[in-house]
Amino acid sequence: MVLRFSDRAFTVATTMNPLVRFARTRRAPALLPAVLAPRFVRATAFRTVAQLAIRYRRSSLSTDGPHAPRTGPRAGDRLPDAPLADGGSLHRLTAAPGWHLLLCGPPEGWPAHEIDHLTRRRRGRLIAHHLAGPVGAAPEADNQVLRRLGVTPGAHTAYLVRPDGHVGYRAGGTDLTGLRAYLRRWVGPPDA
Repeated sequence: MVLRFSDRAFTVATTMNPLVRFARTRRAPALLPAVLAPRFVRATAFRTVAQLAIRYRRSSLSTDGPHAPRTGPRAGDRLPDAPLADGGSLHRLTAAPGWHLLLCGPPEGWPAHEIDHLTRRRRGRLIAHHLAGPVGAAPEADNQVLRRLGVTPGAHTAYLVRPDGHVGYRAGGTDLTGLRAYLRRWVGPPDA
């Protein structure tokens, strides 16, 4: 749809047809402010042009692992943004090139040696982030991130964010078997 819209807009902008040129230069500037006046029209136009609502849930790159949260973004959805306790945001955290592994839940529950092994052997292609501390100690901003991700405080959930900002893999619990298989398939084998 975006490609069709872009193609038609380009054709209208570059045509030499006198009638279309008259409409483009004389009528459109007078009508567009009225058409775009309602807030919902502007919001819809922005989401369409910015492509924020695009989902890839049926893509082979999108995998929900075992015990995935019932709410929050699913594999194939764009990662939502939320403020972090350190003043940053979820989108800024995952803006660096590469794949980002978001580990939700108390850090002591995650197998540190496996996480280190996954990230170290992929030399910068995979970056791990812990999003919430021990139960009861998470700042309000971290709790907001967990709510946006559909994770209850204290629960362990892993989200793998692709370089395009969409969720590639998500699963509940601390078993990383499904994540390792996903990484082998799509990111490639660990570096030697």
